[in-house]
Amino acid sequence: MAEHTPQTSPQPATMPPVGSYMVDTRMATTRPGRVMDYENGHVVLRPVTGGTEWTAPTTDLRPPTETEAERIRVLTTPVPPVVKP
Repeated sequence: MAEHTPQTSPQPATMPPVGSYMVDTRMATTRPGRVMDYENGHVVLRPVTGGTEWTAPTTDLRPPTETEAERIRVLTTPVPPVVKP
């Protein structure tokens, strides 16, 4: 009988899940981004409205505040087209 070897997750336990939003605190003004991937122990983030990705160490990331989370929801919610009668 073959032994079962559990697969290791590419996401270490201390990393935020891919698809979640985190805030990079290294800048004078905080910068929210969506977690896209992991690279050499850093988190790869993409700006909320799209654009060039950047990396940040997990020690400089935090979850968004309620106000930041609301802004992220507004920016990422699709607006349906206006249908004229």
